[in-house]
Amino acid sequence: VLSPKSPDPDRPQRGLGPQTLLLQTIPNIVINGDRHNRLAGNLHFSVPGIPNSAITARVGDRLAISTGSACTSGVETPSHVLQAMHLPPEQIEGAIRIGVGKFTTDAEIERAACLLEEAIAQIRDLI
Repeated sequence: VLSPKSPDPDRPQRGLGPQTLLLQTIPNIVINGDRHNRLAGNLHFSVPGIPNSAITARVGDRLAISTGSACTSGVETPSHVLQAMHLPPEQIEGAIRIGVGKFTTDAEIERAACLLEEAIAQIRDLI
């Protein structure tokens, strides 16, 4: 059993985590939920004003991403979990979920951030 201060061997240990990288890379991104107390390797964020369907249409063939919460994956209606968190509708509509495994490399995380940044910039140019 690990003590509360012992590092979790399955938790990805990175200098610059995916959450921080996305916050630095993509303007107006919002992290959904607590930034510190969250499931290791699970990143859930929104890009208000940009539908998640537009993002998945641009990068879904190159990144394993989902919309909404894990409880509503594949469902077209707004996530009841995100609604229970009292998120604004535009934040729920722009919600994206990404999982990072313990074997995911920093280079893969950086590539994913670049793909998302490019896709979101292209969508913003069209809106």
